[in-house]
Amino acid sequence: MWERGGKAVVALGALALAIVGVAPPAGAKVLPIASVSVSTPTPTVGKPFTVGVRFQPGKDFGDYPWENNEVFVLPAARADAQGWPLSNEDRGKAIPIHRVAFGRFRGTAVVRTPGDYVVIDGSGLSARVERAQGVVNIPGTYASPVRLHVVRAATGSAWPSIVVTVAIVVALAVAALMVAMRRRRRAPGTVPEAEELVYAGR
Repeated sequence: MWERGGKAVVALGALALAIVGVAPPAGAKVLPIASVSVSTPTPTVGKPFTVGVRFQPGKDFGDYPWENNEVFVLPAARADAQGWPLSNEDRGKAIPIHRVAFGRFRGTAVVRTPGDYVVIDGSGLSARVERAQGVVNIPGTYASPVRLHVVRAATGSAWPSIVVTVAIVVALAVAALMVAMRRRRRAPGTVPEAEELVYAGR
């Protein structure tokens, strides 16, 4: 009886170790991401901008589904003075990224509403939370939030359309004047200039 019970305990322990061993990296680890960057700090509404992610020196990771939720953009109103979310569970809108070189990832994002935003790396946020809670001593430098100011699309100046309109009006006025002058010369009772000279010579 004891032999069977001992085998059962060993089997359950092995199963538990196997489950821990195959846990998703994104859910079990803080990825060593050193920095997050943007192609412009003032993107335009509706226009894509580039987000770059760089791992710590000598660190790298492959292309995995975690990338679709690693980096996200959040309205600044939902972040503190340093750009971190007011709620650690607030992950805003995810920015999909993909591996472009050793230790480097890249993605694009589009914001549809003007205003102030922050781009945040999830691993950097997790490292900050765990350090604050004293859960584990995580070495290395992790990515800090990056601020954005999304501006409205430029509407352009009204002067070009005004100039075109004035030019069209002037052209129509000149054309109307020329037509009126031609009709006046051909009106009944008038003698063309050439014929007046001939009559005068007679």
